[in-house]
Amino acid sequence: MHPLLTRQLKRLFGISDEPKLTAALLEVRRLANSDGLQEEARNLLGGLDRLLDQIDNTYQQHEADITLRDQSLEISNEEILQANEKLRRKERRQHAIIESLRHTANELLRSTHLPELSDDETSLEKLSLLMSDLVKERQQVQSKLERTLSELERQKSAIDQHAIVSITDTSGKVTYANEGFCRVSGFQRYELIGKKHPQFNQTDQSAAIIKNLWSTIRHGHTWKGEFANRNKTGTPYRLDATIVPFLDSQGEAFQYIIICTDITERRIFQEQLKDAIHRAESANQAKSEFLANMSHEIRTPMNAIIGLSHLAIEGKSDQRQHEYLSKIQSSAKTLLSIINDILDFSKIEAGEMTLETVDFSLSELLEQVCTIFCFSAEKKSLEVVYSVAPDLPDRYIGDPLRLGQVLTNLASNAVKFTEQGEIVISVTAEESLQGKIRLRFDVSDTGIGLSEDKLAVLFDSFSQADSSTTRKFGGTGLGLAISKSLISIMEGEIGVESTEGEGSNFYFTLPLQINPEREIPKNLQLHGVRTMVVDDLAKSRDTILKTFRFHGANAIGKACGVTWSTILAQSS
Repeated sequence: MHPLLTRQLKRLFGISDEPKLTAALLEVRRLANSDGLQEEARNLLGGLDRLLDQIDNTYQQHEADITLRDQSLEISNEEILQANEKLRRKERRQHAIIESLRHTANELLRSTHLPELSDDETSLEKLSLLMSDLVKERQQVQSKLERTLSELERQKSAIDQHAIVSITDTSGKVTYANEGFCRVSGFQRYELIGKKHPQFNQTDQSAAIIKNLWSTIRHGHTWKGEFANRNKTGTPYRLDATIVPFLDSQGEAFQYIIICTDITERRIFQEQLKDAIHRAESANQAKSEFLANMSHEIRTPMNAIIGLSHLAIEGKSDQRQHEYLSKIQSSAKTLLSIINDILDFSKIEAGEMTLETVDFSLSELLEQVCTIFCFSAEKKSLEVVYSVAPDLPDRYIGDPLRLGQVLTNLASNAVKFTEQGEIVISVTAEESLQGKIRLRFDVSDTGIGLSEDKLAVLFDSFSQADSSTTRKFGGTGLGLAISKSLISIMEGEIGVESTEGEGSNFYFTLPLQINPEREIPKNLQLHGVRTMVVDDLAKSRDTILKTFRFHGANAIGKACGVTWSTILAQSS
């Protein structure tokens, strides 16, 4: 029986010791089996024995539970202690990991110039995410750096193949020299490393240039220029050089890279070319001066031939002699025109063309120009018209000879290249310039015109539209070149507008000083006068109409295709 139950029964029933209690319980069990008791008493005594057995079993189970509980408590306490120790070790490791992560993260942040983490930052998750981002960024930078280094290596290889490269420290000692540098200087690489350039370069450079070079690169700037050096054998060579300083984080130079190109052959060629150009210019100048100085000697006999042939024609001669003399005179005039062009061009080339500054009448000048080529125009049945804007003054100060020469050249060309139609010379004002006026002269024709590709070279010396032009029309091709030069000397501009097959319009502008003292007032009064201009050429007709209308005339224009009676009937 369980000791606790034994003690409780002993106290309950007043039994002093356990044997007596055992004896009493045996007696109760005997009585429960005897026949002298009533059935209820027997059942009670028998149930008491079973009750005590159940209580005893309960006490035994309770004691076992307590024992088991105590054992469990002992085991749990040990496990808790072990777990706590494990947690403490884990916490120490985690703290060390966090410290290491924060230290590493701060190093990465410092390298990227970002603010560092404070000691309060202890979130492992945040640190892990930050480290992940920083590592990814560092990997990207590393990858980019590797690509950059690879590209730099390729560039260095390309530069080494095509350029002359050396690197020096700040004192000028060579720390690197490529094959190109060794080749041009004539030294082996081991002979160059550690040496300064003056020790192996016999330079022909001036001290001032060397001083400027060092001043430039020591201040962190790039220097560009040429080196005139001599190689190991004393042979001169020239380099086109660029010197770039490498700067540290404080902006101080710690290395200089010199990249050069060998221009020795180019300089030799340039010197030879310069010498050849000088000789050609000298020869050309001598030729031009000779022709300019010979102008009198050449023109005088030609003028004599023309004059004498004219006298012979005017004198008595038979028909055949007259034809011969006419041909001589025509050929002489043509030859004189060619000689004049060549001599004038030579004067312009030699810089000996001088201008007059005299008073002249614009209308008289135009009359003279028209007189020169009118005979040729009449032979081809061409109509010649010149017009001056009515509001323009007539007296100017300038060089009428050269102005007339340009107009004659342009008008003669117009007649030469026009088979039918008209030649119109017009003068208008472009702008007024404080006592001066810029005039525009137009010489238009209805001739063969020019294509776009021919216009580009039209004013070049000795050029015509093509070789067939020279054969068909003659001439030196100098007229337009001379005209352009003369207009340029007189501070003007010249140009052309042309359509092939329709005609051309040559124009030039010229600033001229007005001479008001010699100006004659224009008193032409045609107000109310009825005037009719009959001409089948529209441009000529319009030019004359404008003049009449400016002076007040009631002018109308008609083509020639109608009869006079019809015109008069219409006008009335």
